[in-house]
Amino acid sequence: MATLMIERQKAQAHMEEAQRQLAALDRELERLNRERDQKHKRLIAKIEKTVETTFAQEDLLRIIHHAQRVRRTLGHFRQAMLEMHVRRIERLILEGFRHLLHKETLVQELTIDPRQCTIELRGA
Repeated sequence: MATLMIERQKAQAHMEEAQRQLAALDRELERLNRERDQKHKRLIAKIEKTVETTFAQEDLLRIIHHAQRVRRTLGHFRQAMLEMHVRRIERLILEGFRHLLHKETLVQELTIDPRQCTIELRGA
């Protein structure tokens, strides 16, 4: 019986040691799980920041592209408006010039170069 008691005490001591080791391993597992969760949250935050940055860059590139297209379109529009107004001014000057000279056939054509703003008269 004494042997059984000693064996029981040894088994109980062994069991208590195993329980302490199990508790230590449980604590280590909890710590590792918390660490993993924190790293996962940081990773998610970095991914979200990267995605936001990428979207912001894409937005900027899209805006720059549209701005370039608008500039080109406005340049074409400006040129067309300039041509239209220069032709109108040419007609008005020619009519006024003919009216002042009282001769309809003396000056046949008047042209204005929109780039240099020079006027050229052509006669009969």
